[in-house]
Amino acid sequence: MPTNNLLALPDDLMLVVARHALAIELPAALRLLQTCTVLHARLDVVIRAEAKALRLCWLEVVLHSIGDDGLTLHVLGSHGDKLPYAAGPLLPTVGRSTWAVRVETSLSNVGLLHLGVCDAACRSTWSLELNEGRLHREDTVARKHVPPPDGFPDGHWKQVLFDSEGKPERLYKRANGAIIEICLDHDAGTLSLGVNGGPMQRALAGFPVGAAMRPYAWLPFYRDAVRYVRPYIQHSYVERAHQRQRV
Repeated sequence: MPTNNLLALPDDLMLVVARHALAIELPAALRLLQTCTVLHARLDVVIRAEAKALRLCWLEVVLHSIGDDGLTLHVLGSHGDKLPYAAGPLLPTVGRSTWAVRVETSLSNVGLLHLGVCDAACRSTWSLELNEGRLHREDTVARKHVPPPDGFPDGHWKQVLFDSEGKPERLYKRANGAIIEICLDHDAGTLSLGVNGGPMQRALAGFPVGAAMRPYAWLPFYRDAVRYVRPYIQHSYVERAHQRQRV
């Protein structure tokens, strides 16, 4: 779209264009700000604030260690009677958020670690156990599976990974180097997973629309480590969600 045509758009439509650029590639959205001084003045504060909100890092940690870049997560030593876990930033509550985590190392390449999502309080978790290809739901305070909060789905021990023939798949002895892509659709209330660039597979439905959630990881063994593949959440901003948010 020529710059003159872009400048003719009303502010709300221009913001939609900028958000689409942000969803496709963060640097593209930031370059859009440099197109001209008028665009910079109209979009700079909003786009930079949204880019900052989409920054990935590990924040809430129990018995885990965060790398200097904020993207890498390591487990510490023996955890005794505590449940080790880590959580990322609060995700957006509209549209669709996607991020990917690479397994740097897993004890004996077995893949007993968990990757997924948790609630805002980092208490209720829904995660893929790579070893079995199943969904694991746990309460970090009770340190075991208990019924989920009211209005949230359970899905504990549901098979969520399948191969191209529809047969149950697991990453036992294939965990090291695996890339797990996680997608939370905030409007549909669904969690989907993909492995090593394969198609996204619906893992669970029934999350409350717009629920506050975070990325989640659980590394049980010494020297287990994972890393965000990208430094930013890929956020598909759906205009209908924006309209609902304004109502």
